[in-house]
Amino acid sequence: MKLKIYTGLIFLSLCFSCNTSNSTSSQTCSTPKVDYSCNLDTDCTIKDVGNCCGYYPECVNTNSPTDPKKVKECCLQNGQSSACGYPSITSCKCQNNRCAGIP
Repeated sequence: MKLKIYTGLIFLSLCFSCNTSNSTSSQTCSTPKVDYSCNLDTDCTIKDVGNCCGYYPECVNTNSPTDPKKVKECCLQNGQSSACGYPSITSCKCQNNRCAGIP
């Protein structure tokens, strides 16, 4: 369980760096902002949000945009990598107004 959390934190920190744009750089890279908000369990679904290794499933809002290919492109463009592997999620629930995975 600690490995899953650690891997998720690494992924998020890398993705946030993919989402930032440097105004002084001629190359910018931005990915859609993933929405994790919810009010009910039915507001959540499993989607591939991607990471620097490729496939990375997470529970997100059903209307949230995701673009795993763009995430991968940003990683390559910025010379980033991430811990490979992903959590085993069978379903989602809304926990404290945030979509959460259920193993």
